[in-house]
Amino acid sequence: MDAHLECSKYPPHHFFGTRFIGQQMRGELEALLDRHQDVEVDFTGLNATQSFIDEMIGVLVLRYGPAILHRLTFKGCNEDIQTILHFVVSSRLADFEANRQLTTH
Repeated sequence: MDAHLECSKYPPHHFFGTRFIGQQMRGELEALLDRHQDVEVDFTGLNATQSFIDEMIGVLVLRYGPAILHRLTFKGCNEDIQTILHFVVSSRLADFEANRQLTTH
């Protein structure tokens, strides 16, 4: 793993619930992705909403497609975060594919 993003180091430390915070964390993640091939995102001890995960991870999936997922690993995900990640990634991959098909036809 090239880089590590420990989410609990950032305020509010244990609960991430808004798109605004997701956008800030996405900025941190994008900065790491610019400098490193792979990034581990550590959710240990955190709770997060679907809005936060969608803003942080879903936007990247929409922008870069499935290739971005090969550069990310997720650590310390409780059952809720695992479920949200699965839903967001699945949904945004479908959106990416639909957008790609629209632009190629």
